Amino acid sequence: MFSSFCYAQGENKTFNKVCSSCHNGGIKGFISGAPSIEDKQLWLEYLEKHSIDEIKQIVLEGSEEHKVKGGCKKCSNAEIIGAINYMLRRVSSEEVKP
Repeated sequence: MFSSFCYAQGENKTFNKVCSSCHNGGIKGFISGAPSIEDKQLWLEYLEKHSIDEIKQIVLEGSEEHKVKGGCKKCSNAEIIGAINYMLRRVSSEEVKP
């Protein structure tokens, strides 16, 4: 149980460090169009269009709308996937696999 707690804390730390500036609903997120973790309906609509695997691929590899790894050059793939899983757990009732 402690290891699960530590893992979740790491996901949250990466989210706070890298993802929160766009995905917390602030001005940067508004300008970029990034879905806020506070807007579950917007995420549900996004998840209807993109699978979880597609989301992970977009974030890890980048796209026209998203920087590679959210712009974190020092982050490992595992840290970024953890942050994605953290966001998905916040907006979904489904269990997200690490």
